[in-house]
Amino acid sequence: MNKVSNMLSESGLSVKFRSEAAATAVYLINRSPSSAIEFRIPEEVWTSALPDLGGLRRFGCLAYVHSSDGKLNPRENRDIFTDYPDGIK
Repeated sequence: MNKVSNMLSESGLSVKFRSEAAATAVYLINRSPSSAIEFRIPEEVWTSALPDLGGLRRFGCLAYVHSSDGKLNPRENRDIFTDYPDGIK
C-alpha cells in the first residue's frame, strides 16, 4: 500500500483512483527485479522473455487518447494516465 499512496500523492490524484494506482503498482512490481527470485524479473520467469519497458509512463501524467470518430472531430482527447490496459503492449 506504500506504493499506492506514494503514487497518488505524487500524481496529485484523489483516493478515488486507488484501484487504478494499485493495478499500476502490481504491473510495475511484476516488471521489476525481485530478491525472492534471485533478482530476476517475475514477468521474465513466467514468460521466459524480458518485458518491454518502452511503454512505461508516470502514473497521473497527461495522456492523449486517439480516436477516429470522423473527419471533423478531434483526433485526440486530453486525459490522465492511470492504468495499463490488459493485452496492450
